[in-house]
Amino acid sequence: MRKYVVGFLLFVLVTKSLLPIFNPYFATGDQKQQIFWMYRFQDPQLFRDDLLADFISSGKFNPPGYTLLYRIGTTFVDPLLLSKIISIVLVIVSVFFVFRLAGALGGEIAGCASALLFTLYVFVIGWENYFQQGLPRGFAYPLLISFLYYFVTKRTVIASVVLVLQALFYPQIFLISCFILGVSFVRRSFMECIRTYRFIFLGIAVAGVFLLYSYTKEADPFGPIITRSEARVMEEFYPGGRSSFFRNHLYEYLFMGRAGLNLDKVALYVLLLIPMGYLLGRRLFKVNRIVYDILVSSLILFTVAHTVLFKIHLPSRYVIYTFPLAFNLLVSLNVEGFFNELAKRYSLRFRMPGDKWVFGFLTVLALAVLVYEVRDFGPPKDKIELYRFISGLPKDVLIAGYPKDMDDIPLLSKRKVLVNMELSLPYYKSYYSEVRRRIFDFFTAYYSDNPKEVLSFCRRYGIDYIVINKNHFREDFLYGKVYYRPFGDYVRSMVKGRKEFVLEKIPDSKKVFKNDTFSVIRCDYDTFK
Repeated sequence: MRKYVVGFLLFVLVTKSLLPIFNPYFATGDQKQQIFWMYRFQDPQLFRDDLLADFISSGKFNPPGYTLLYRIGTTFVDPLLLSKIISIVLVIVSVFFVFRLAGALGGEIAGCASALLFTLYVFVIGWENYFQQGLPRGFAYPLLISFLYYFVTKRTVIASVVLVLQALFYPQIFLISCFILGVSFVRRSFMECIRTYRFIFLGIAVAGVFLLYSYTKEADPFGPIITRSEARVMEEFYPGGRSSFFRNHLYEYLFMGRAGLNLDKVALYVLLLIPMGYLLGRRLFKVNRIVYDILVSSLILFTVAHTVLFKIHLPSRYVIYTFPLAFNLLVSLNVEGFFNELAKRYSLRFRMPGDKWVFGFLTVLALAVLVYEVRDFGPPKDKIELYRFISGLPKDVLIAGYPKDMDDIPLLSKRKVLVNMELSLPYYKSYYSEVRRRIFDFFTAYYSDNPKEVLSFCRRYGIDYIVINKNHFREDFLYGKVYYRPFGDYVRSMVKGRKEFVLEKIPDSKKVFKNDTFSVIRCDYDTFK
């Protein structure tokens, strides 16, 4: 039966992990947000005096263990490639430990079922969110599942080490694990907890010291975290905004998105549990105590996160890993009983397919998915041409352009941008105040009909080049969404009735780069005279 796991891993790795490695221009949104600054480790001349790089490289987003791993790894490997390699390791570790955890709780069939369900879940719902980027949250599942495995098997020394790793790589999972321990210890006597789990308490203490040090070692130059009342009056936190959090309907707010329980992520498991619960009934349906502990601790932290909104990250971060895992275990623990009861009631015979058949089937399926996904893989040619041109510019240049177009430039061209969409995060007051001002000023210049206004904008921020996307001056674009609220509304009101734009009319002779979509101009007097 253990050979099933090989098939599961092959299924995941071939179709999801290997493709990005072979395309140096393929990157997901959060890779563009969090990986680019690590090129500083290879070349200290990059991203100097860069607000965006300084912000995302701070301890707010990059725990110390994660940063140290990339500092060491980028000595040998390109940071983007390293992030893709790390994702492969993380998914292998996750599938391995979910197999071991469910196996320890319910036997080998439960372990195989859990590994298969987890793999399918990753494929259908969670790959981009959990593993592909090699980001801090990619460590959530392997560190959570491995801790639970060592905890339920009472291997407390290793469990305490994993707790320290959680604090170093993804502190939110450390909080979840602590609450799982707390809920579990409520059922035990004080002396039993001290005697049996003394090493775990030591691990919590060491992890706490690391966290305390990392969050208090330096002053915060980006301002305090925004409060609930302040976020309530900002369009950025509503549908159509950059960080949609509040919803128009209560059920959406409680069950979807950044604020909700994300119950849609467990819908598949619920569909499987309905016939299982009906057939097995209360007498035969198995629920291990650890499942209760996971769900209860998650709900407590979810509530706390809403109470102290944004102070301990988004509420959804405390359920998007734990709920699917808990429901996965529920289904897996009852798979064998369900099929046995089905066979008993309806005189059916079930025979597990041989390992070779399973391995072969998953191999064929993996190759089919590989062929399907490779069709439109990576950015289009015009973007790649732009990235290559910008990467040839001096290392200290500052580029301005439409924020979404600028998402790729720091990572794929290794050059500074004035502002981009990925790093327009509205959670820290001082930081976002500056970013917000930059976005308004950029759109004012981008759609200006006055050359002096564009030059003034460039001088104010020290901009060397502007990237122009010809599609942004089409009427259907200008009177569509344009950009996130409130900036899109601002642009639509500004361009109303305006027929000509300075940047649209720049002659080709003044452009230093041009293709079918993009052009680049120097932002100096000679360009506009």
